[in-house]
Amino acid sequence: MLKAAIFDMDGVLVDSYRAWFVTFNKGREHFGFTPISEKEFRKQCWAVSSSVLVPAYFPGFSIPEVTAKNMELFLESMEEIAVMPGVKALLSLLPLKKAVATNTIRAQAERMLAAKGLLGHFDMVVGADDVKRDKPAPDMLLKIVNGFGIRRDEAMFVGDMGLDMDAGKAAGVYTIGMGIDGGDVRIEKIEDVKDIITNKAGGSKQHASQADNTLP
Repeated sequence: MLKAAIFDMDGVLVDSYRAWFVTFNKGREHFGFTPISEKEFRKQCWAVSSSVLVPAYFPGFSIPEVTAKNMELFLESMEEIAVMPGVKALLSLLPLKKAVATNTIRAQAERMLAAKGLLGHFDMVVGADDVKRDKPAPDMLLKIVNGFGIRRDEAMFVGDMGLDMDAGKAAGVYTIGMGIDGGDVRIEKIEDVKDIITNKAGGSKQHASQADNTLP
C-alpha cells in the first residue's frame, strides 16, 4: 500500500521556467557575462544542477557565491511563477505523507512553495544541497523514503523529465511520468494521481526490505 507521495517541483507543482530564465540572465549580467538565448537556456541549463552550471556559465566564481546572488535575484521574479492546474486540490485530498524532491537548493525551493501557498502541504522538502548527488541519481528519493521510515514500494514519485524517471526507477519507487514516458505509468494531468492511489490501494509490488533503502 502506498504511504507517501513524492513530487518533483518544476513542471509538476509549479511552472517557474520563465522566472528561472529571467533570473539566470540577471545573474549573468551581475557577474559580468552576457545574457544567453532562451533556446540555449532550455537546452543546456534548465533542470541542471549548480555544480554543473556555475563552472560552465559563471567561470571564476564559486558555487555558493553564484547561488546566493541568484536566490536574491529570484525574489524579483516570483510573480512569474504559477501553480500548476489541479495541484492545490490534489494536495488537500491526498491521505499520504507528501514530499518534494527537486534539483533546486532547498532554501529556494521552500521559499517558492511558501510564496505560492504550497509549503504547508508537505512533510519534507529535499533539495540538491541535501544529498551528495542530485537527480537522476536516486539519493533524494531514498533520503525521503528513509526519513519517512517506509519501504521503497510504499512510495510513488511524480516527475516530468527523463532525469526524474531515471531517479525514480533507480530508487525502486513507483514512478509516474507527467506527460512523459519512462516510468511505471504515464499521466497527462496531476489529478490522475488520485486514480493511481485508488488502484494501488488493494496491493503493491513485491516488498523490498528496509535495508535496501540505503543510499548507494
